[in-house]
Amino acid sequence: ETHRAVETMATVWFRMLTANDRFFEAVAMGLDDYGRQLSEAELYMTEALLTVQLRKTKFKAELLKSLRSLGIFGTLIFEEPWVKRLNVDGSTYFEGTGMQLRPLISTAFDANAIDLEFSDFMSTIDYPTTWKLKAWAMQDPEVWDRSVIERKLSEVDYSSNGSIKTDTGAYNRIMERKQRAGYNFSDKNIKELITRHGKVDPNNSVVGGYWESEGRTDDPANFDFTMSILEGDSPCRFHITQYGTWHSKFKSAHYKSFELESIGYGIGRLSKRHQKELDITTSRMHDLLLQSLYGMYKLGRYAGIKPNQMQIKPFNVVELEDVDQLQKMGTDVNAIVQALAVQAAMREELRGTTGASSNLQAILTKASATEASLTQTEAIRAASVHAEIISETLIRDHLEQMHINNLNNLDSEIWVSVAGEDVPRPVSKNNLPRNIGFEVRTTTDKDFRPERQQMLLKGIEL
Repeated sequence: ETHRAVETMATVWFRMLTANDRFFEAVAMGLDDYGRQLSEAELYMTEALLTVQLRKTKFKAELLKSLRSLGIFGTLIFEEPWVKRLNVDGSTYFEGTGMQLRPLISTAFDANAIDLEFSDFMSTIDYPTTWKLKAWAMQDPEVWDRSVIERKLSEVDYSSNGSIKTDTGAYNRIMERKQRAGYNFSDKNIKELITRHGKVDPNNSVVGGYWESEGRTDDPANFDFTMSILEGDSPCRFHITQYGTWHSKFKSAHYKSFELESIGYGIGRLSKRHQKELDITTSRMHDLLLQSLYGMYKLGRYAGIKPNQMQIKPFNVVELEDVDQLQKMGTDVNAIVQALAVQAAMREELRGTTGASSNLQAILTKASATEASLTQTEAIRAASVHAEIISETLIRDHLEQMHINNLNNLDSEIWVSVAGEDVPRPVSKNNLPRNIGFEVRTTTDKDFRPERQQMLLKGIEL
């Protein structure tokens, strides 16, 4: 039942967030670089560019997976890496901002913060392959220390725990979870890479030396720094975080959040007791049914019968010394009916607690949007509220970050079709408008008003 609740809420949120053919709209937030008003063609060009990038980076698939994690755990954290795809000759044919879900089991933050947004840092734990580490160092040699990576990769250890020497415990938890899912691992030479994005001591000599080498004169205390440690003892990367804050690399969302807690409550925690009771009740019903099907008997010592005489065959006759010594063990099969009724009540309680109730659907109404929002069912109202919050804290923030990254990193042109123009237009950071915001076109039951559309059509006909 927990799986059903998670899948129900994830798909409902997904459909509310992406029901429109283009689920976002670019809006002008100022003038262009020459003091002129932004044209509709520029806004549509920006929308078309983001649509292409969302499709190329498989945004919808990652969004649905993220919403499942949000439903079960109550919080999701995803990273926004800059994705590049190369041709055979090494030239870039596509680049854009991706969306990569980060498991909570391998993510660290300030637990004293009242919300993830107020955490001073965000850390991730990865277990990259040897070739991935070498590729990272070769692609960006200015920030990676290749000598440290080569030295650590030369230290081969095929013990039972691999080469993991840190005490984070993340590796064991991840392996245990994967093995329960049926995965087998033969390569034990695993390297653990811990990356931290956040505030550091500005008086540290390393920070001072780096700041001086960059020719910076501003205060490093106002910026976040990114540092990576390989195997817990070898720093292999250190630089200022993208745009000076870890919020430009990570986004988060919550399902049911409460005060003083950094992460929210998910269906897994909310339904834990109910799911346990459902499992116990189902197991007891199966035991009772199995006992009634097996046909067990009570046999007295003086019945004068051997167990091998109790065989099912045509016209079989069983002789007994005392018929009262053989009695069938009675089972009340009607108890299964009562258990099913109790289980149905517990199932409805679980669905009501998690929000995945049986009547989670919009209702046809002639009321206005304001009236509909007040008269809708508890389940659909809760789903609509959470979908709107997710659209603000996750979808819109991601779109804004995509646009910012395009303004600074989109070197390769991407051709998009613009309404009113006969040929596609090339788009890069050189011709993108800057002062652009985004509105997410979330679809809730307030928008499900076919009666209103029929009245508008009648009015047009008149």
